[in-house]
Amino acid sequence: MKTRLLIAITIAVAAFCGGWLGQGWRLKAEITRIEAEHAKAMRIALERALETEREGDAIALRVLELEAEAITRGREKDDEIRKLTSGRLCLSADVVRLLNDRGSASLPAPTGGAARTDVGVAADPDDGQWATDEDVAIWARFANDQYDACRARIDALRGFYSLKP
Repeated sequence: MKTRLLIAITIAVAAFCGGWLGQGWRLKAEITRIEAEHAKAMRIALERALETEREGDAIALRVLELEAEAITRGREKDDEIRKLTSGRLCLSADVVRLLNDRGSASLPAPTGGAARTDVGVAADPDDGQWATDEDVAIWARFANDQYDACRARIDALRGFYSLKP
């Protein structure tokens, strides 16, 4: 009886150990498979990220090229504006001050009645107190170019993100 019990226990322990080892091998194989799938997924994700980065770099480069072209065209336009304008006064010192005041939430108090001190006075083009027709035209050209550059950047961002799933 003791021998049979000892044989039964030995068989049970051997079966348990065999099952333990078999399960360990099976789980190790499963872990190896999962790690391989994970490595493959990480490689694919990295390739996609690199491709996305290359697409973004290409778009950014194109936007920079467009902006460089716009700067060149802007300089050419400024030269033409200088040829076509007379340098006559366009905005008074009060208006220039008002436009340059970015910190004020309300309009400044009026400077006086109908008699203006700047009317009829020849402007010094470098004193920053007046704006000539040339200054206004160049400013308008610059504002338009800035708008176009901003629009191109936004369009590039829209295009870039519309490529993504």
